Amino acid sequence: HAIGCHSWRHRRAVDVLKEHAVPEYVAMEVAPALAKLREQGFAPTSYAYPSSSRTAATDAALLKLFRHLRAGGAPAKGKTFAERDGFFVKGREVSTHGCLLGKGIDRAGEGVHPDRTFPELFAAMQRAIDRHELVVFYAHNISDRGPGHYLTPPALEKILAKAKELGLAFYTYDDLP
Repeated sequence: HAIGCHSWRHRRAVDVLKEHAVPEYVAMEVAPALAKLREQGFAPTSYAYPSSSRTAATDAALLKLFRHLRAGGAPAKGKTFAERDGFFVKGREVSTHGCLLGKGIDRAGEGVHPDRTFPELFAAMQRAIDRHELVVFYAHNISDRGPGHYLTPPALEKILAKAKELGLAFYTYDDLP
């Protein structure tokens, strides 16, 4: 596990930027959260955008504070997760990618999200192995049910068992160069 920063009030960067400049977004949403984490003894190296809302300007500002950023996304229409190149980074190129696009896996295997079926996730894992790439998965709560965003323990166990079967290495954001 690694402790990263996820903002102070969970406001979407793009929404804040409608009325404020990037430095104000950082001052309102990032600086207080970062200060509180540091006060508690944590030294986060990564920032996860609330609702994956970001701009090139927020990326540039936040990469002065963090080694990596994370946003999420969904496969383009008509493409599988494994076919969407933006989710994958060559292992040797990780240090040059400030913002890594991750795939949310909340409610994986429940049939709610077609891009979160086990075959979709396992194909992406296989691609990462075959091409020596890094793929980022993220979830919110580990729980048998909601409310909100969650991943069930059996679904997590199934994903971890597949990763082990494939010999996939695990990294936290703190482990990344």
